Amino acid sequence: MIKGMLFAFLAAFSWGAAIVMSKKGVEELDAGGVFFWQICSAVILSWIVLFIKRKKLPLNSKAILAYATGVFERFLAYTFSLYGLYFISAGSASIIFSLESVFILVLSVLICSVKINSPQYFILFLIGAIVGSILVALPDISNGSNNIVGYCLVVAGVLSAAFYVVISSRLIKSFEPITLLSGQLTFSLILSSLFIFISKSSIYLPLESVIIVFSSGILQYFLAFCFYLNSLRWLPVHLAGIMLYFIPLVALFLSWLFLDEQFTFLQGVGFIVTVLSVYFLNRKYSEE
Repeated sequence: MIKGMLFAFLAAFSWGAAIVMSKKGVEELDAGGVFFWQICSAVILSWIVLFIKRKKLPLNSKAILAYATGVFERFLAYTFSLYGLYFISAGSASIIFSLESVFILVLSVLICSVKINSPQYFILFLIGAIVGSILVALPDISNGSNNIVGYCLVVAGVLSAAFYVVISSRLIKSFEPITLLSGQLTFSLILSSLFIFISKSSIYLPLESVIIVFSSGILQYFLAFCFYLNSLRWLPVHLAGIMLYFIPLVALFLSWLFLDEQFTFLQGVGFIVTVLSVYFLNRKYSEE
């Protein structure tokens, strides 16, 4: 149990820290270039692990279809999010990221026709999560239209990640985690390379940015997933999921510590409302 909670916390810390590091990266580099180098670092590490474990990537039609889900996560989810981080703070973005489980529930109802009990509570907690997120975004939105674009991009990224979870939930039962992860990362790298070519985004990486960009990629796209998957060996899914509520806390603390970001009282209220709403939604409906 303790080992599982430690792995789950390390996953939450990795994701929270990577948000702050990514924000630092897009302040100095093009977001497309940041994603390219982040995904490169994760792909290199994943292939090294594959080599050490003497695993091979199957290339049958089912496997390729599973790898192709990387278009939603990591490619679209993190490309949208990185461009969104141009305009909004890392702390605010981390709270929007916490809505992913809510979006998964909503998409499961809309796409998979999942039926839920007590729909009145579902709607109540859903409204709570939305209202809390608006309170977090309100001070930023009032400062200009660019911030609205930033929040829309981050929401699009979170929606893409949630869609990935819904459509790939059955695929992962047929693959080892490291094999599926490596295939999806490699597919995302191919898409990122095409995006760089078409958009003519700069991939120039100053020497002083190498460590933060590569470290954030390894943390966000590889280590965090490995930690989380390992936590599930010792923890029930609902307990591992609860540990992920540390992500915005880690991001808020590190963004205050390293980026000098300030959080208003209104945003604090929004944070509490959002996290509590998401928590109760997950607790009540995750088993369904």
